Amino acid sequence: MTECVDETLRDLLPALARNALPEAKASRVRAHLSACAACAAEWRILQAAIAVFAASTPSVDVGAIVSRLPAPPQARPALRLQRGGATTRWRPSRSMLAA
Repeated sequence: MTECVDETLRDLLPALARNALPEAKASRVRAHLSACAACAAEWRILQAAIAVFAASTPSVDVGAIVSRLPAPPQARPALRLQRGGATTRWRPSRSMLAA
């Protein structure tokens, strides 16, 4: 088998397989596939590999998994004390922490 002389187009085969090319570039790569035996052979190998991976990869229902997760714990409200009409957040003193 001969090598492709246009490595740039050959390197776009994986992007074509993922449908990640703009239509103009995808058309150019498809036209190249019809004229280049080396790239056409590589395209067939790539398609076969994609089919094997698709068949052996289990599908994951993310929505079902998320719906079964437990609800997050409720945040506990901060303890607030009133001093002389103003509300302040309580913080332990160093002596209380040492005890």
